[in-house]
Amino acid sequence: MPNKEEENSNLTLSKSQELVPTDDRVIAIASRLHWKPATAIRRIKNALPAVFEQQLYLVLGSSFRILPESMAKLLRIFLESRAMDRSDLDRIDMGKNLATSLFSEFSDFIRECLNLLKVLADKSTGISITIETAAWVVLNFGTDNPERLIEMVDCQLDEVCEFFGINSQRPYNERLRICIWVMAKKVIPMNQELGATDVLSFEDFLDLDSDQKKALRRGIGEELPDFLSMCSHELTGNGCLRSLKDWGIIK
Repeated sequence: MPNKEEENSNLTLSKSQELVPTDDRVIAIASRLHWKPATAIRRIKNALPAVFEQQLYLVLGSSFRILPESMAKLLRIFLESRAMDRSDLDRIDMGKNLATSLFSEFSDFIRECLNLLKVLADKSTGISITIETAAWVVLNFGTDNPERLIEMVDCQLDEVCEFFGINSQRPYNERLRICIWVMAKKVIPMNQELGATDVLSFEDFLDLDSDQKKALRRGIGEELPDFLSMCSHELTGNGCLRSLKDWGIIK
């Protein structure tokens, strides 16, 4: 993966900002992904409608070897509803001899998400998570040994599945992926709001009263379709979508 100096030195945005097939950066990305330049432009524009974010992809997509659709997902999680713009390149003084920018922070965010996926792959545990789930882990848990979260969920998988009524006979990896997402997206923020000493603790989460449990299940049920649609190609082949419907988590 590139270092910060390489990313900053490569950040040269086209004055016209229009993607063209003759742009060397478009050609390089298309070649790496085995696409035609026209295909690369179409995929980038479809994934990233904001012109400035298209230009950012030409830099970060090439540096990190990430698909435009994946970068779009990370941007939306990192920035929520707004798009990144030129002002996000401005350096912000953080103290003596210390400055940063939103662009630099997002570059770090991509690096940590991809590193988590790499760590899981290198460990050969058979655990696979989507880039969206990796993003929520990094965003809410942090970058200090994030694989610890995955291990913690794995150790208490039966309890979490029981809480959500997930059939324990379903394939292990299907259940684990859903529960990691729930933990990263819901439980850690909830524990942080409660001031829990250990944000990974399941105790308060599992001991919620019935009304809180219903509200949490309902909230997650409303969000899961969006979560699934973001990785539909990956889920289509393993029956996870049908399983979630069978469990009643989604309709």
